[in-house]
Amino acid sequence: MVRPNGQQGKYMKIGEKEGAILVIAVLVLAAWQFGYITLPGSIAPELPFTPTPTPPPSGVTREAAGIQFSVHDAVTDGSLSSGNLKVDVVKVDADGTIDFMRKVEQVTVNSDPEQSSQTYGQGDVLILHVSDDADPTGGTDFYDRWYYVKLVEGEPIRRFTPTQVTAISSNPTYKYKFSSIKGVATNYKVQYTSGTTNYWGIGVLDVVPRATAANLDLYYTYGGTTVSSIADGSTVDQTAGSSDATLSTSNEDTYLKIDIGATNVGFASPMITLTSKGQLETRRAVAIFSTTMTGIGASKLNDEGWTSVGDSTLTAEKAYYMVIDELLPTKGNKVSVDIKIPIDATAATASTAYTFKIWVIDFQNIDNLATSGACSSSIPTAYGCIGEFGIDAIIYAYPYATSSGSGTTQVLTGVLTTAS
Repeated sequence: MVRPNGQQGKYMKIGEKEGAILVIAVLVLAAWQFGYITLPGSIAPELPFTPTPTPPPSGVTREAAGIQFSVHDAVTDGSLSSGNLKVDVVKVDADGTIDFMRKVEQVTVNSDPEQSSQTYGQGDVLILHVSDDADPTGGTDFYDRWYYVKLVEGEPIRRFTPTQVTAISSNPTYKYKFSSIKGVATNYKVQYTSGTTNYWGIGVLDVVPRATAANLDLYYTYGGTTVSSIADGSTVDQTAGSSDATLSTSNEDTYLKIDIGATNVGFASPMITLTSKGQLETRRAVAIFSTTMTGIGASKLNDEGWTSVGDSTLTAEKAYYMVIDELLPTKGNKVSVDIKIPIDATAATASTAYTFKIWVIDFQNIDNLATSGACSSSIPTAYGCIGEFGIDAIIYAYPYATSSGSGTTQVLTGVLTTAS
C-alpha cells in the first residue's frame, strides 16, 4: 500500500487465527452497540429504534363467516340467553351509507355464545341493536344497547349512539353516514376463527337491568324533613297539604332522592328509537318539577342542570326538567342519587305556601319536552331495524301534563312556605 508520506509499504498478511479473532471482535462490538450484551464496567446504550409488535400477515383474506358473540348483564356480567333476547343486525353499505330501516337479520340468542345465520365479509361494518325483555331479579326488563364493529381482526367493538352519525338525506327515509366521532370502545376486539365453521368473534355485548317501580323509591326533602315520598312503588302522592315545611331563608336547597331498593338493577339508561321515516331519536329518563312559585329564580336552577319546559299551556305555574344520568350499581350493591332543586324565593311573597309537583319518568324524547312539554306514557312503535324494545312499559307511568294551566298527574306533591 502507499503510506501518507509517499513511501511504499508492504501488504500485511492476516493468518486464519488472526482473522477469526477479528471476526469475533466485530461481532462482540456489534452486540454491545445494539444493547444485546453489557461489557464489564460499561452502560448498555439505548436501542437506536423502538421495536414494534409484529403486524398480522399482510394480504390475508378471510372467508365470509357468521358473527359469534355473548350477551351479558351489564351489572353482574352474567351471561344471558333466552328466547326473549334478540340482536338486530344492520350492515353499512360499501359507500358508508347507513339505512336503519333495513336490517340484515335478527338473531335470537338461545345459547352462550350465539352465532348469526347470515355471513359477513372481511371489512364489513355492522351495527347491532341488543334487546331483552326478560325480568332480572329485582327488576323488570332490560334497557337496550347498541354497538358497531368493523370486521377486521384487532378492531375494537364500540358502543353506538346517534352522535356518531350524520344525516345525509331524509326523503323518502333518513340515511346516515358515520362522522369522525368514535364510540366508546369495549374490552373486546374482533377475532377470526377458522375450522369446520368459520366465525368472526366479537366478544361480549351487554344490556342494562332496570329496577321495578316497586324498587324505585322517590323522596322530596328539605333539611331533615321529607316533604313528599313514594316508598312502595304502587301509589303516588298527588294531594297538596297546607304546608309540609317552612324555608329558613329566601335561598334554600331541596332535594329529589331516587333510591333503588334492590341490588344489581339500575335506572335511566339512554334508549334509541326510530321514527317511521328512519330518523334516530335518543330517549332519556327525566325528572320534572312544576311550582306555583312563578317568581322562582332560574339562575341557580340552570346552574344545576335544570331547563325550562317549553309548555305554553302551563300558565299558573313554572316547570323545569333535568336529564337523569344512567344509574348503575356495582355488582352486589344498590344505587341512589340526590338531585338538587335550589329554590331562590327572593322574588316570591314572604310567609306564603307554594306547591311543588314532581315527575320521574324514563324513555322520554328530550326535544319534545324542550319545545312543547310533550311527555309520553307508553313505549313507541318499533320501526325499521328495531325488532322490539327490551322494555315493555315506562316507569313511572305518570307523564307530565297540564290541566287548567297547572301541572297534573305528578307522582310527588309538597308544599313549602317561604320565610317571613
